[in-house]
Amino acid sequence: MKSAASESVGESEQEVLVSRAGYLPGKARVTNVTRTVQEFQNAGYQVVGLDADGEHTLDTYTGGKDPVVIVIGSEGKGISRLVRENCDVIVSIPMTAWVESLNASVAAGAVLSEFARRRRAAK
Repeated sequence: MKSAASESVGESEQEVLVSRAGYLPGKARVTNVTRTVQEFQNAGYQVVGLDADGEHTLDTYTGGKDPVVIVIGSEGKGISRLVRENCDVIVSIPMTAWVESLNASVAAGAVLSEFARRRRAAK
């Protein structure tokens, strides 16, 4: 199914529009998440896992300003035990009692927004 954007502009124009928004489309296929987490750590990134049972909440976690990779699990199962054990820190998003969980993309947006805010404030 084509989106409204794909019907009104050609593929090359879509790439320009998307890159202007600060996003460059790409496809990454990871076959072993644990190994990929370790590779990012070896390259100097802090790996932050996002899980409802985090050791820190987004409010109390003081990182997010240095190079960071955010691992977000599936909506049904979350992050696997092995991946969780390999993350540098596990962070949760504080929520009110009547909110059970967030959609993975919504959670990603909340964390990315907070980390971007912290980076701007650090400048």
